[in-house]
Amino acid sequence: MAKVCDIVPGAKFTRLTVIRREGNNTVCRCDCGKITRPRNTVLGVLAKSCGCLRGDRNVTHGLWKTNERLYNIWKCMHARCYDSTSTKWNRYGGRGISVCDEWHDAATFAKWANSAGYSQSLTIERIDVNGNYHPDNCCWIPAGLQADNRTTAVVLTAWGETKPLREWVKDERCRVADRKRVRSRVADGWTAEEALTTPVRPCTVSR
Repeated sequence: MAKVCDIVPGAKFTRLTVIRREGNNTVCRCDCGKITRPRNTVLGVLAKSCGCLRGDRNVTHGLWKTNERLYNIWKCMHARCYDSTSTKWNRYGGRGISVCDEWHDAATFAKWANSAGYSQSLTIERIDVNGNYHPDNCCWIPAGLQADNRTTAVVLTAWGETKPLREWVKDERCRVADRKRVRSRVADGWTAEEALTTPVRPCTVSR
């Protein structure tokens, strides 16, 4: 995201050259010659050209032609972190959640997505809901299980798999159905496997 102090006449953001600022927008000339007015909050992140750059990338690596859904995931991820007009801004950018530098490039994000097991039925999830969008903090889970990144959501990695706790307690390997107990165990330093499989000791009654 461009800093306000960097948005000055002549400054270059990929294909956009700043002409002047107009309130919350910046008047820019694209390398192709067109004039565009992106919002200051997305200049240099979502707004890198008048739109012609996306067209070039269709030709260059076919990312958007072959997987428009993945492009939309990338675009929405940036919007909720950097666009204060987004309906989800308060839960993301508004509380400090950002996207790592390497994922500002859509092709790099797509390369990670495919290497991490992306498919049309999956959606991106942050393992630590208070952490940023970064390869070490993101995974793909079934779209129907998306926790919408609520701060109360718990995602665990066990046996090489990552999914929400509400799904782990349904797994045949889990021996503890009480999600609150599992959360407490993990908070106390237990591994995910230990928290999910260690039987709960029955209470003894004194006579």
